[in-house]
Amino acid sequence: MNVNPAYRSHELQYTLKKSRMKALFLWHKTSAPITKRFWARARHGLDLELEHTIYFDSPEWPALKDAPGELPARVAADDVANIQYTSGTTGLPKGVMLTHRNIVNNGQFLAQGFITPSRTVFAYRCLCFTATGA
Repeated sequence: MNVNPAYRSHELQYTLKKSRMKALFLWHKTSAPITKRFWARARHGLDLELEHTIYFDSPEWPALKDAPGELPARVAADDVANIQYTSGTTGLPKGVMLTHRNIVNNGQFLAQGFITPSRTVFAYRCLCFTATGA
């Protein structure tokens, strides 16, 4: 699940509660807006299932990344791969379950727009959070 970094504390609170996420992955360098006070407001009064806050750029990340674990034997195209929450412009954020098929189709559609008639591929960092989750 992607969390919009522009959320206000009440939007983050709502998303954390509705999604029942167990772990939150962040980068230290991009989590500056998520201060202790912000987290305290977002988590206030909630009994969250959130068990872990993991930073990709922490010294512990390589060991976590390489830890043994079991992956599913098979992933179906219609299995949920991500829950994407809207920005909540008309109220609170709404969660949409995206399947592997949805994400691959979106990637193929976006890729088609980056290939010119001469087969040159344009690559750039997309600033559109809802299209890429980045």
